Amino acid sequence: YGVFMHWAMLMIGGGITGGHYNPAVSTGVFLWRRKFEEDWRLYTSMMASQFVGAAIGCLFGLLMIGTFTDEWYDQNNGGGSVPMKWLPMFAPEDPLNPGNPALTERGWTAFIVQVMCTGIFVFIILINKSSPEVAPSQVPALQCLSIALALYAMIHVSVRGGACMNPAVGLVGSLYSSTQAWEEHKATHTAYWWAYFFGPYCGGALAGIVASVHEQSVAKMCKKELPVGLL
Repeated sequence: YGVFMHWAMLMIGGGITGGHYNPAVSTGVFLWRRKFEEDWRLYTSMMASQFVGAAIGCLFGLLMIGTFTDEWYDQNNGGGSVPMKWLPMFAPEDPLNPGNPALTERGWTAFIVQVMCTGIFVFIILINKSSPEVAPSQVPALQCLSIALALYAMIHVSVRGGACMNPAVGLVGSLYSSTQAWEEHKATHTAYWWAYFFGPYCGGALAGIVASVHEQSVAKMCKKELPVGLL
């Protein structure tokens, strides 16, 4: 279901903004195009809108959790916050207690996983947006499907490290869940926010640089200068 939802979002928004719903993707495209003076305004406006969208999504999530937990609040005389299992939380899994978040510091593990998985995901996006000599297909539906499948695969690869790959989701989601968690759980919800914020950014930037070098190397192999892909 998630694959086809993402595919539909790319098909709908791809012709308008390039289908950017992720600051890591926008960062990768910004560095890949290498037209900094021309693109910086669009880049900053896209990132601002992505963080606003994440905040609106969290607001809707808060409203939905509120409707589902009215009975739970009544049973607890209106005290406390929602059960921890109902809240999204970006944290690596505890290797000694599978299925539960690590309560000890494992931030660098989560950071490295986010850099690697986000980098692979964004690189696949940039390859699909590259020139015909580089892109594996020129059929928009197939390009969007390959990107959706790549995201699905990276989520499953990084699920034990807290699948995120989106700085807006990582930051806003951590703040949102920490406001709803029990007092003794708040530290767990916010301990790893930096890994899920900076990790995807670094992965997206790395993918943009690698994709740019890759495209230029293909251009040299073809003995001609390839045009830079469209934003």
